[in-house]
Amino acid sequence: MKKLTISLLAAVLCALFGNAAHAAPALEPIATYLTIESGELPVVLSVPHGGDGLVDGVATRTAGTTMRDDHVNELAATIQRQLVAQTGKRTYLVGAKVSRKFVDFNRDVAKAYEDPAVQPIYDAYYAALWQDVAALRDKPGAVLFDIHGQNAVRDAILRGTKDGLTADNSVFYTQPDGFFTRVQAAGIKVVPAFVNDEENRSFNGGNIVRTFGRNVPEGSTVCNCSLAQTGAPRQSDWTALRRRWPTRWWLGCAPARRCKPVRTFCVTPV
Repeated sequence: MKKLTISLLAAVLCALFGNAAHAAPALEPIATYLTIESGELPVVLSVPHGGDGLVDGVATRTAGTTMRDDHVNELAATIQRQLVAQTGKRTYLVGAKVSRKFVDFNRDVAKAYEDPAVQPIYDAYYAALWQDVAALRDKPGAVLFDIHGQNAVRDAILRGTKDGLTADNSVFYTQPDGFFTRVQAAGIKVVPAFVNDEENRSFNGGNIVRTFGRNVPEGSTVCNCSLAQTGAPRQSDWTALRRRWPTRWWLGCAPARRCKPVRTFCVTPV
């Protein structure tokens, strides 16, 4: 009887404290891990790899890329400031404060994280993007910019649209107001330089543009334009971009509209 009582007590303790030891860590409010801002302009900025924050109680990922994209959060903040200064209006913004070591927002669920405790953060990122895209779907010329970093091509913006799968690239090269037309006119190199040229396969768009691209069932158009820089800008304003920062860029863009054509983008002030 004594042995039975001890066995039952041990089983109860194991159930209580054993499960507690494996309980999911308590997360902080979502604002601890993400930047989510509403806007007035028909532009969404997505910045999935710029964070360096921790998730307490969660181990870092053991597979996939975990490196932070340098200065991309600062870039998005600079774009916001300059647009507010010049137009009085803001873009929609969804960005990571949390490190890519814990969750990669530009991967599908199977590869984005390893600890299920992080799932609410991942889901919140996509929920915010879906909400923004839905808000802009009836606005002509709306565009989603997915901003990333790379060091493969110096002093250039790399277009990433899955070679036109996520967006009609022709609208970005129209004269004189296409987005890439204006970027090139400002003296900044765009890769590829011409609308029908093949994109760099290492930087031609990830899960975000595939999810929100023009060929998804919902029909929203996402131009995977990923702006990526690896060096700190010499000037903390948008004018520095037009003066050709000594940086490296990958631009993934996506017009968040079903049928209307995209022509001029508010992202480039004139």
